[in-house]
Amino acid sequence: GMSVSAFAASKVNFSAPAGSAPAVPFTEENFVWGSVQQVRGTVGVNAVVENYSLLDGSTVVNELKLQEGDVLYYTFKIDDAPVMQAAPSNWKLKIENADYIDSASLVQVSEDLAALTGLAEGRLVVKVVLDDDFNARDEEENDEVVDFYMYIKNTTNNEETAVVRTHYGFEAYETIYVDKAMAADVIPAQSYVYYELADGINSLSVIFEIGEGVYVKAKMWADEAYMIRSSVNSTWSKELSKEYDTDIEVLTINSNLDIREVLFESAKDNKQVVEVVDGAMVAVDSEYVTKYEQIKYFELSHGYIADVDGEGSYALISADIELIEVEEEATEEETKENPSTGANDFVGAAVALAVVSVAAAGALALKK
Repeated sequence: GMSVSAFAASKVNFSAPAGSAPAVPFTEENFVWGSVQQVRGTVGVNAVVENYSLLDGSTVVNELKLQEGDVLYYTFKIDDAPVMQAAPSNWKLKIENADYIDSASLVQVSEDLAALTGLAEGRLVVKVVLDDDFNARDEEENDEVVDFYMYIKNTTNNEETAVVRTHYGFEAYETIYVDKAMAADVIPAQSYVYYELADGINSLSVIFEIGEGVYVKAKMWADEAYMIRSSVNSTWSKELSKEYDTDIEVLTINSNLDIREVLFESAKDNKQVVEVVDGAMVAVDSEYVTKYEQIKYFELSHGYIADVDGEGSYALISADIELIEVEEEATEEETKENPSTGANDFVGAAVALAVVSVAAAGALALKK
């Protein structure tokens, strides 16, 4: 429901729509801002958090350094108690000087966010998301800061909360220059570090270690800065594990690297690599190898090489998981929609063909 408007810096850029929850009254005196949680990464997958108190209950000044895409959660209390409901219908969120803000809204704390931050699940907070399409390193070098003013308006009585002034600098980034000697070995990936090729090198194939037993092969080019924006260790997926009745860990890669392959160490040749897209698992072209040596000092003795195209979420699963699920669903579909006569014969044939195609795709996932 939020939108970005191209106003001058002094204008109000965001105004949250009225919620559907019952109205909650407040005055400037009984509404108190509490703290701000800085979250970096994906909540429930790879996020890290920092917690800061709001100075004087209304202002934060130069306490932390921001990066592209950071999310800020602001807490507050009314009569010394948190609001445990959705956005009240009589509240409007107002922000001025929103130059670096992508979106802002009143939200309830989710189960995953509660586990990460320690905030009470269901508590109402203000969520502010920074843009991710600017270069924080350039902004920091130019002495730029995020500096905006935020308050909530009670449309019932036109009362307004105290103003939160958010005044943060940008984080200075370290740059690591990759030369041929460094590229001859595995490079341990560091989050929020720029990787660039050393002077005189036009391109290099490199392998980054992005988690225990997990690597990516990428191509680097001259005059480009590459970043792995978040921690990429595998994380147990509650939803997929429940759906397929087995433990499934998902590896999320968030990077502008030109990634060509993902490598998983594994001693057993009974797995397959899948990409997780919108909560569903899709087979990826991969093969099991007993020796993989692409650079001088690195050898993958046993494991899987998966062809990928850049960032994404991937998992190494039991080879028969997806095929069993697809075959069971297809059998039920054919039973319902493929009568012995009539126009639906074509539909049944199409479903059967789709089953063969998906099964073939699953088989191909075990070979390259």
